[in-house]
Amino acid sequence: MPLISLTQEVLDRGKLPEVGWSPAKLNSCNENKASKGDSTNYFFEFICTGGPEKKSVNTGRFITTMFNSKALALDGSRGMPDVINKFTTMAASLLGVHIDELSPDDYDTDKWVGKTCWIKIEIMPDNTGKLVTMITDFSSDTEVPF
Repeated sequence: MPLISLTQEVLDRGKLPEVGWSPAKLNSCNENKASKGDSTNYFFEFICTGGPEKKSVNTGRFITTMFNSKALALDGSRGMPDVINKFTTMAASLLGVHIDELSPDDYDTDKWVGKTCWIKIEIMPDNTGKLVTMITDFSSDTEVPF
């Protein structure tokens, strides 16, 4: 039987981050066509650099948040205000600015990769009622949110 070699990064991906505020770096952002084909899903993968709070157990653990183009009103619809607010809060937190200071040029997500912020991790029900670990809030890395 062949030897299976797993890197530490692969092993870390199998560990869920603990609940609470953690400093994190945006590791990647990707997009895929939604399963219905009429919208796009945007995935933002974060890697925790510490936390939760003043602990360091989340260091090296990954978590992804997703936004849909329809919910963000990118198709000309009204969108979903809570989703738009979460997205703009993430953008402002990564860029270290207030939401009111964001300009259209600030939404170039390629420029966000490698930037840091605080993320709030909670266990919440998804749209099917299943409990999942998710990012529920963001804060600038210059403001400790707890």
